[in-house]
Amino acid sequence: MQGKNNIPNRRRHETKQKMDTIEYVIEPLTTNETFDGVLVNVSESGLCILTNDLLNKGQQIRIKDNGHTINKSAVVRWAEQYDDLYYKVGLEFYNAFMRQCSQFIRIFKSKVIQ
Repeated sequence: MQGKNNIPNRRRHETKQKMDTIEYVIEPLTTNETFDGVLVNVSESGLCILTNDLLNKGQQIRIKDNGHTINKSAVVRWAEQYDDLYYKVGLEFYNAFMRQCSQFIRIFKSKVIQ
C-alpha cells in the first residue's frame, strides 16, 4: 500500500476513516478514571485516536464503548503532538501485538538454535 506522498504504508491492514468519540481507561486498572478521545481511523489490528492526554509507547489501555467496557485492549505503538490541544496516538489491539511478539520469539529462537 502507498501512503501519503507515495511513501510506503507499513500497515498490515487497510484503515477505515471513522470520526467518533471514545472513552478509554489506563491498564492495569488502578482507578475508575476514564479518558476521552476522538477516533480517527480503525483497522482489523488497531486504531488511531486524538486525545488531550499524552500516552507513552508501550502503555496499555482498554477501549470502552458507551461507558461499557468491551474486550478491546490496545498497546500504544506511537504518539505525537498533533496541535496545541491534542496528541495523535497509534494503538495496536493487544491480541495483534501478542501475535507479533510470538512470531518474533519463534524467529529469534530458530536463529539462536541453528
